Amino acid sequence: MTKSSQAADDGTEIRSDSKRMRSILAVVGVGTLVIGAWKLVAGNPVTAGSMFVFTTLCVANLRSETVRRWMDDHPIVVLIGLIPVAVVGVVAAMP
Repeated sequence: MTKSSQAADDGTEIRSDSKRMRSILAVVGVGTLVIGAWKLVAGNPVTAGSMFVFTTLCVANLRSETVRRWMDDHPIVVLIGLIPVAVVGVVAAMP
């Protein structure tokens, strides 16, 4: 039994298919959509684009079992992909 499956079995890890995690993903998805739309209207398309990437990932995770499983199995790859998106979004938002 791997470490991640053991943690999931003993209930100490929040699984992405749990009701709580799905609620968190919905809130983050809606929040990043609203902020992305605001930034797009405010004239900052780079920050808006980074927000829309987060929105897309939240929606994909909520809608697709395959995406959910892949993101659960590869958390480091997801994190490595999201760090540059977040950094570019923050740097573009700076005055």
